[in-house]
Amino acid sequence: MSFAAGAVNIVRRIRATLADPGHPDAIARDEVERIRRALRHREHDGKAPPGASAVLAPLVPTPSGLFVLLERRPLGRSFFSGHLGFPGGRIEAQDPSPLSAALRETREEIGIGADAIEILGHLDDSKDPFGRRVSCFVGVVPEAAAAKALPAPDEVDEILLAPLDHLREPLHAPRLPTHGPVGAYSVTGYESRALPSQGRVVHYWNLQRGARDATLWGFTAGLVALLLERVYGWTLPRPPRVVDRWEDLQP
Repeated sequence: MSFAAGAVNIVRRIRATLADPGHPDAIARDEVERIRRALRHREHDGKAPPGASAVLAPLVPTPSGLFVLLERRPLGRSFFSGHLGFPGGRIEAQDPSPLSAALRETREEIGIGADAIEILGHLDDSKDPFGRRVSCFVGVVPEAAAAKALPAPDEVDEILLAPLDHLREPLHAPRLPTHGPVGAYSVTGYESRALPSQGRVVHYWNLQRGARDATLWGFTAGLVALLLERVYGWTLPRPPRVVDRWEDLQP
């Protein structure tokens, strides 16, 4: 079987699973289709300026609902040390398109190949804290593939799953049961901060799993907020806290 035929079969299986009302993952069916409709007309032109990057926002349907897959970066001297983010990276010369780069980086970073991913659409092109353009795509990853993901140790310390509906309503999110999906974190809090001199609002979601915790903030949190806004018309749960210095944006 060719790579293309295998990819088509994977996509058909994902759609068949979500379309079966008797399947336990069908709880996420409507959400996946809603996201697909919201991104339907946001096509990417396939071009990218020098130095641009691309990321994939993976969504994982489970019997407990739809989850967002995140990576925790290893601790070190990098600006992004310990941060949560999406799989992705710089668009290389051999990449046919930004989407190809996002899929390549996903395979390299967490071992999930393009044949296991159904792309729902292009979310947006945004600028990261360094002013570089980042193309973000949204895709569905089966729970089995997410559970078997193999993080590249030099790039990924941990793979986390955050429930999408709890990210939408973080002030009323219940704790997840201990028997939830592999790597699932509960959403335990949310705040936002505004830095008027920069004209920006930064989001902070607090996540916890047992004794481990994490904060989703910064650029990736902004992409999550944009996804929620585009799909659900999401707005800030409460007004942001105004700060005066860039340093005050650190979690």
